[in-house]
Amino acid sequence: MKLHRLTTFLASVFVLGSVTLGATLRVNVTAAAGRSVFIDHGRSDGVVVGARVRFTPAGETPSDGVVADVASNSARVDLFTNVVPRLGSPGEVEVPESPRPATQPTTRPTTAPTQAIPTHPPWKRQEAERSPDAPLLSPAFPLSPSGRPSTFHGRVYTDEELALDRGSGRDNRYLRSRTGTAFTLTNPFGQGGELNFDGEYDYRDATDLDSRSDLIINRLSYAIGTDAAAPYRVEAGRFTSYFLPEIGWVDGIEAAVRLDNGFSLGGGMGGYPRPFIDQDIGQDLGLHLFADYQSKGTSQLAGTIGVQQTWHNGSFDRSLLIARGSVWATKALWLYGSLTTDLYTSGDEVKSSAPQATTAWFQARYTPTVNEGASLSYSHFSWADIQSRNYPPVPLEIIRTGRVERLELAVWRDIVPNLRPTLRVNYFNDDRTSGFGGEADLDWSKIGGQPLTWHNAVFYAAGDYTDDYGFRTQLSATHGDFDANVGYEMLRSISAGTQTESGVIPQNAVRAGVGWQHGDWYYNVNADYYFGNHDEAYRVGARIEYRF
Repeated sequence: MKLHRLTTFLASVFVLGSVTLGATLRVNVTAAAGRSVFIDHGRSDGVVVGARVRFTPAGETPSDGVVADVASNSARVDLFTNVVPRLGSPGEVEVPESPRPATQPTTRPTTAPTQAIPTHPPWKRQEAERSPDAPLLSPAFPLSPSGRPSTFHGRVYTDEELALDRGSGRDNRYLRSRTGTAFTLTNPFGQGGELNFDGEYDYRDATDLDSRSDLIINRLSYAIGTDAAAPYRVEAGRFTSYFLPEIGWVDGIEAAVRLDNGFSLGGGMGGYPRPFIDQDIGQDLGLHLFADYQSKGTSQLAGTIGVQQTWHNGSFDRSLLIARGSVWATKALWLYGSLTTDLYTSGDEVKSSAPQATTAWFQARYTPTVNEGASLSYSHFSWADIQSRNYPPVPLEIIRTGRVERLELAVWRDIVPNLRPTLRVNYFNDDRTSGFGGEADLDWSKIGGQPLTWHNAVFYAAGDYTDDYGFRTQLSATHGDFDANVGYEMLRSISAGTQTESGVIPQNAVRAGVGWQHGDWYYNVNADYYFGNHDEAYRVGARIEYRF
C-alpha cells in the first residue's frame, strides 16, 4: 500500500480544547472549504470556539478538528489533517455542560412588608430589541465602537508528524512540519471592525520525492459590521464567504446590508485560490450575489440563496446556484437542506445543456429528549464540468455520468444513564453499482462516575471494488488538565481480485495519545502503529500550542 494511503488511514489526532467540556452534540458536515468544514449547529446550541470535534463517517477514517468560528446556527471547524469528511458526514462536538439549577428552598420565604412604590417620570431612553444570542447580563444599551476597547486573541502552534513504512521490504519515510498562527484583532480603529489572520509555514519531505515548503495564507482579511446589530457587513482580503461558504476561499471583497426584518442582501467579487495545500491563486475570477434570512423567532428559521459566476483565464466558466435552509419545525424536529446546481450551456464540453444538481444534502432530525433521537439523511454528489479543475484529474466519462447518492437512517437512545447505543444503516447508489452499509456504536461515558469514556463500533460498507467490515474501540480519560486515549481498529477488505489466497486484505491500527494544558500552553503527543499481511507502518505526531 502506498505511503500516503497509510498516513491517511492512520491520521487521528487528539487535541485539547480550551473550554470545560461535559456533553456532546451531534452535528453533520454541510460544506467544505480547503481544510475547513462547516457544521449545522452553532452558538444557539452551545457550540463555542475552541471546542473539539470528531467526524466519524461509517467505515471511513475519522478526522478531528477544533471550532474556529461560530455563528448562530452554524460553525466553522478547522481540521488538523488533510482527511476532509464528505458532505453529510456525522460527528460530535464537545460543548460545555449546562450548569445545574440552584437548589430550591424547602420553606416559603417570609413576606416582606409592603412598601409604597414611588412615582417615576416616563423613561426617555428605550432599550433596543435584544438578540436571543446576547449574554444574559449584557448591557441594556451597547457601547458604540469608539467606546469599546480593542481585544487581541488567537493561537500560535507547531505540528510535527513523521510516518515510516516498513511493510514487505519497503523503506519509505514521510515528514511534515507545520508552524503557524491564527488571531483576531477586534476594534483596532475604534470602528467595530475585526482583523483576521490565519497562516502557516508548511514543510514536507518524503522518500524518492523532493522536499517542498510553502507559506500558506488561509485568511487575511478585515471585516466591519461584525456585530449582529450592525446595519451592514463588509469584509475584504482573503476569507471564506460569510454567507456562501460553499464557494470556498475568496481573494476580494464581500458586502451585505442587514434589514430590520431579518434579511441580508449582498454580494462579493474577487479571485478564487485553488483548493490545494499551497492555495495558489490560479486564474479564476468571479462574483457572487446572495439573499440571507435569519429568523428571530423560536423556530430559528434560516435560509440562503445565492448565485456565483466565474471566469477562467477570461473565459466564461461556472454558473452556480446555491440554496440552503434550516428550521425547527417543532421543539423536537429539525429540518436542514442544501443544494448546489450548475447551469450548463452549449459551450460546456462534457455536460449536457441543462441545470444539474452537483451536491445536495437533506436531513430530518428528531430529538424528543436529550437522551434519544433519530435522523434520516440523503446526500448526492457529482463532478462539475468546469475549466478550472478543483479536483484531482478525473476521466471525462466520470465527469459526464459519475454520481454518488446515499440514504442513511440513524437511531440512538440511552438505555441507562451515560450508556448510549447508536445504529446507522445506509444505502448508496452510484453510476456503477449500489449497496448497503451500516454501523453500530456503543458509547459509555462517565464510567464509575469518573471522566472516563469508552467508544465501540462495528461497521460494514459495500463498495465498488471491495466490501469492508471491521470494528474500532477507544478508551479516553480526562483528569484535570490531562487527557489520554488509546484505541484499536480492525479493517477487513474483501475483493475477488486480490493477491491474497483468501481474497481478504487485513488492516489493523493501534492508536494512543496524551494531551495536557499548563496555563495558556497546550501539548499533545500521539502515535499510531499500522500492521497487516503486507503492511507495517508507524506514525508519531506532536503539537504545541499557545493561546492568547
